[in-house]
Amino acid sequence: MPQSLKQQTATGIKWSAIERFANQLMHFVVSVVLARLLAPSTFGLVSMVTIFIAISRVFVNSGFAQALVRKPDRTELDNCTAFYFNIVVGAVCYALLYVCAPLIAKFYNEPLLTPITRLVGITVLINSLMVVQHALLTLKMDFKTISKASVTASLLAGGIGVYLAWVGYGVWALVTMQLIGRFTNLILVWIFAGWRPKWMFSWESFRNLWGFGSKLLASSLIDTVYKNLRTLIIGKVYSAADLGYYGKAAHYAATPSDSLTGIIQKVVYPVLCRLQADKAKLADVYRQFIKLTVFIVFPLMMGLAGVSHSFIIVLLGEKWAFSGELLMICCFSHMLYPVHAINLNPLQALGRSDLFLRLEIVKKLVGLAILAVTVPFGVKMIAVGAVVSSVLALFINTYYTDGLIGVSIWVQLKDIAPTFFLSFAMFGCIMLFNYLVDNLYLELLGGVVVGMIIYFAGALLFRFKELYELKDIVIKNILHQSNG
Repeated sequence: MPQSLKQQTATGIKWSAIERFANQLMHFVVSVVLARLLAPSTFGLVSMVTIFIAISRVFVNSGFAQALVRKPDRTELDNCTAFYFNIVVGAVCYALLYVCAPLIAKFYNEPLLTPITRLVGITVLINSLMVVQHALLTLKMDFKTISKASVTASLLAGGIGVYLAWVGYGVWALVTMQLIGRFTNLILVWIFAGWRPKWMFSWESFRNLWGFGSKLLASSLIDTVYKNLRTLIIGKVYSAADLGYYGKAAHYAATPSDSLTGIIQKVVYPVLCRLQADKAKLADVYRQFIKLTVFIVFPLMMGLAGVSHSFIIVLLGEKWAFSGELLMICCFSHMLYPVHAINLNPLQALGRSDLFLRLEIVKKLVGLAILAVTVPFGVKMIAVGAVVSSVLALFINTYYTDGLIGVSIWVQLKDIAPTFFLSFAMFGCIMLFNYLVDNLYLELLGGVVVGMIIYFAGALLFRFKELYELKDIVIKNILHQSNG
């Protein structure tokens, strides 16, 4: 990787990490406090509208953010065209949410969902006003600005949410927290980004952006519906409390995987876009990203799975014990997420959003079949089905990377196998430790310590290159830059 690009990558990872870790730390603290103040069914109510809000946000983005980042000859006309299109789509989506809110409430047989949907739906409008600003900041790899806006908004929203829950506002504390967070982020992004739309729009520009973005829109839509389908089904077939248990487990399982993948993912896409003309270099950088990401994510996921029972009860209380059982299963379904996510980046960087869409369709058909089989057997089996789907999706996701950049599934499995086996050995040691002790606090703290010792000792003993690369990134590229 060219030195200037390497420096930009390191800086991007640093600020992307600051944003993710700061946000996740605040979300973690806030979620723990709220979980102790509110009932599982309260969280389940808000989760019931998640799929509808998520689908609306996919339409608002419409793949234009990725299209703007990828377009080498992007103009101000492109930016403005995308901006006004996003606003129109955002307004249409909110209008549909507002009108359909009673139907959503009737579907779940929860009358309170009508006002909840209409209020949370406002976040769709808010998001439509800052898609282009985020895309332009991402293109410049200015994650420092994104970090400042996001962290400040999360801090303010979290504080207000906790206060409202404390004084007895129940589900409205969660709703208000979402609204405050998105609105504050909007204001700060507009202040910090410096970009303002001009009064111009081009149908030619729209068709150009839509040609690439529409396929990503379809892919994202399929992915979003699929990811939230379990939430929809559990809320409909079972109860709000069951959905609360599952939602909390899925959230804690997704946090380390999605957050750490997101840190690198934000940087991977613009970097690979710059290397799209040199496939050999693109393949090399792509493999480096995958190996480094799983080196961090695999032990975190297996470690969390090992302490899942004590983690949930110590932090949230006995009323959330069922979430602990689900958390262990969910950790294994989210463990492969970084490999899935990064595998799709070369397709986007090389402009093959058509292949991206094909993969999404195949994966989701397989996943739907597994979901249909597991639904009658309870929430636990639905979670187990997600693990099976994730493993099968790995083979599907890597189908085109072999032909495009010469990196097959077997090459990738060979790359990640050492980290997987070391992480699994760590998981086994944590489970053995849990079997030998009979104290929840000791299980949690001791399990974390045992896991860290086993993993880092193994990485040093077997001379994992990723350990030294991670050390190089942290010390040479981040700390030195900060001191400079």
